[in-house]
Amino acid sequence: MPSILFICTANQIRSPFAAAYFEKLLGEHKAADKDSWQVASAGTWADPGLPADFQLKNFAQNWGLNFHSHRTRQVEKNLLDSHDLVLAMEKGQREALIYEFPQNAEKIKLLTDFCGPAYDIDDPQGLGIQQYEKCLEEIARVLSSAFIEITRAATNN
Repeated sequence: MPSILFICTANQIRSPFAAAYFEKLLGEHKAADKDSWQVASAGTWADPGLPADFQLKNFAQNWGLNFHSHRTRQVEKNLLDSHDLVLAMEKGQREALIYEFPQNAEKIKLLTDFCGPAYDIDDPQGLGIQQYEKCLEEIARVLSSAFIEITRAATNN
């Protein structure tokens, strides 16, 4: 079963959104079987057990997603070990993960690695509503445009 783990800082906005949106794409894509995938999210500095960010819950309806049951979790070795592909939102997160978990270095990438020159998807936490929208739209755009490449990378590991 192919598996993918999305990583951000607190696991309250970007990575849970990316995981939920990727699952939505799996459900919409004819060549993908959503039930044969394991999709998860975690944070590099997550305080375990917290709900998704309030603003994310507000925007969820616009995307047809629900985050009411989401609870944050911290990245751990066994979590990384159990996933085929790990996608971080920022270069600093990727570098920290590779430093702390060198045995998983080859499968740790930036989400944006699959859509041209890699760049960070910045955390909108504490910023205005427009920044939240911009961030979520960027994640959705990257996942939609690079869906085939991302699924291929996860299934080839």
